[in-house]
Amino acid sequence: MNRAPHVLQCYQTDESVLTEKAVEFLRQGLEQDCALVIIATPEHRTALMRGLKSTGAMSRRGAPTPTIVLLDAALTLDRVLVDGEPDGARFDAAVGTAMRSVAGGGSVGGVYAYGDMIGLLWQARRFSAARRLEQLWNGLQDELGFALFCGFPIDILGDQSHVVARAEAQGTSALQKAL
Repeated sequence: MNRAPHVLQCYQTDESVLTEKAVEFLRQGLEQDCALVIIATPEHRTALMRGLKSTGAMSRRGAPTPTIVLLDAALTLDRVLVDGEPDGARFDAAVGTAMRSVAGGGSVGGVYAYGDMIGLLWQARRFSAARRLEQLWNGLQDELGFALFCGFPIDILGDQSHVVARAEAQGTSALQKAL
């Protein structure tokens, strides 16, 4: 089985590029009659939904009404963490259940997901927790085969960039190693 795409979009304070790329990704899912699961900050949820509406993809003539699940990233993250680290069982209960509910519906062509949770951990400088959450997402993606887009806030001039730079110096894909 071919692995579905997993996109990491890095952004700084100007989030317009993130919104543009994420809306394009999610629009492609809607055009394939896929369900959407958006686990985002309130600001990103608003921007993504506004962007999707402006593309016309949510009201295509003859297309079924899209299935869209909207979850708050911080609240969902709180449900996943135990002692500050992502817990596999809790991740499955909070995220896996939502993904399976739309993936197993049979009325959709698949699932396209957007997530801000790893980015929230990264912003809080909780790098090992971000790495563990990335592993959990990858395992769920391998199981269900959905397409995934993650927003990744990083200041290329800040301390966080040094983690990425060290990974590159070691000959490893920067984001793979950073996460």
